[in-house]
Order: sequence, then C-alpha cells, then structure tokens
Amino acid sequence: MELNEFKDMFDKTSNSATQTSPDIAAIIYLDTKGPLATLERKLKLSIYIFAVVVVLFVGNFLFHGHRALTWYLLYAILFIEFIFSVFQYGVIKQIRSNTGDVKHNLTGKLNLLQKIYQWFLPVHEGLFLLMAVLLEISMYYHLDINFEGWSKVNPVLRIAAYALFLTGQYLLKRSTLKKHYLQYLEKLQNLVKQL
Repeated sequence: MELNEFKDMFDKTSNSATQTSPDIAAIIYLDTKGPLATLERKLKLSIYIFAVVVVLFVGNFLFHGHRALTWYLLYAILFIEFIFSVFQYGVIKQIRSNTGDVKHNLTGKLNLLQKIYQWFLPVHEGLFLLMAVLLEISMYYHLDINFEGWSKVNPVLRIAAYALFLTGQYLLKRSTLKKHYLQYLEKLQNLVKQL
C-alpha cells in the first residue's frame, strides 16, 4: 500500500514539473502583458520616436540652414540611442523566433541584451561629455554665436554646470533604463531560471 502511494506521489510531482516549463514558456512567448511583449512594445516605441526626431532635424536644417556642431552631436547621440534600440529590437525578434533549445536560446539572447544595457550608459555619458568639450571648443573659436553669452561665464562655474548636468543625465538615464527596460529583462531572466 505504501509503495503505491509513493508511486502516485512521484507521478504527481513529475507531472507538475513537466507542466511548469510549458506554462513558463507560454508566459514568456504568448502573454501579451508579459515581460517580453512589454519590452518589445517599449523598444518599438523608441524606434518610432526617433523617426519623429529625424523629421524635426531635417525640418530644422531645411528652414534654419547650417547649425552648430553641438546640434549635430546632439542628433548623433539620439541616433546612437536609436541604433541601440534597433539592435535590441532585433534580439527580441530573435527570441520570438524560438529556434532550438528554448532555455539555451533565451539565456544567450538575454545575456546579450544585458551586455547591451551595460554598454549603453557609458557610451551615452561619453557622448554627452564629448558634447560639453565640443561646446567649449566652439565657444573658444567663436563657431556658434548662440553660446557667446555662456562663454562669458566663469570657467569654474561652467565646468560645475557640466558636471551637474552629466551627473543628472546619468541618474535620469539609469532610472529610465531600469523603469522601462531592465525590470522586464530581470523578469525574463527569472522566468528562464524556472525552465
């Protein structure tokens, strides 16, 4: 009698274990409010936003003519953010294709997304630092009349303002990444661990 009870209990636990993986896979791949679908929507939105920025840039260039180097660098920063978003969106689409071993596929792609996010903040900050340096150079050589007033401010105050701006930009971007992307990536990684 005890042997039959033990066998029934073993069958129930093995059945529940096999049911867990397909349920988790369904949450990952099919749930429209799940972390993968949400991440995909947010990345698609960021790609669309860049299209609007391009239209604004082209309109600004056509109607106002030549702009300062700092404007071009600002649009270059936005373009690099766009490239990051397109690349991440491509990785999400590869995850959606679901080829090969599900757990191996998801683990590799999620690790790739994690590395992209790790590189994003330093690249973003480096570009804004480059923009501050370029602004100083353009003021030194009087390349942009829009910043003539800023060039008269004490250099120590300007450097303090750049440092404050870069710190604020870093904290804001890190918070935005966590809120809109990294939390969903972490949820996906936790789900994959359960497969």
